[in-house]
Amino acid sequence: MRRPIAAATTMLALAALSACSSGGADADCIDATDTGAAIAEGANDTPITPVDAKAVQSETSEVYYVAVTFTIPADDEESTGIWATDDLDGGTILSVDALAKEFTDWPDAEAAFGITYPNDGTDAAEACVSG
Repeated sequence: MRRPIAAATTMLALAALSACSSGGADADCIDATDTGAAIAEGANDTPITPVDAKAVQSETSEVYYVAVTFTIPADDEESTGIWATDDLDGGTILSVDALAKEFTDWPDAEAAFGITYPNDGTDAAEACVSG
């Protein structure tokens, strides 16, 4: 179930802080299986099936970068997209990278809050699912 951007003010303040420093190579990977499933619920015309989902918390805020490795029905090859959330247990979800924006209808993190891709947090989250 999608939640509206009720926490927009909080996310804006946190996003401004999180874009600069977010874990890097030494970041702790957090299992984000439930968040990956919630992200998949926001798929657009092409359903996505999560294969793996890991998150990294920003060192400077309550923003989590979530990397989800997924498949789509027409292709068995796995792809990885990046989303951001303020709470792994049902927070606001935003699309961060091109794949997230292409396959889901979650709001654009850069347009809404200036969260850019790539950054240290997105790189760390991707490393969690690819390593």
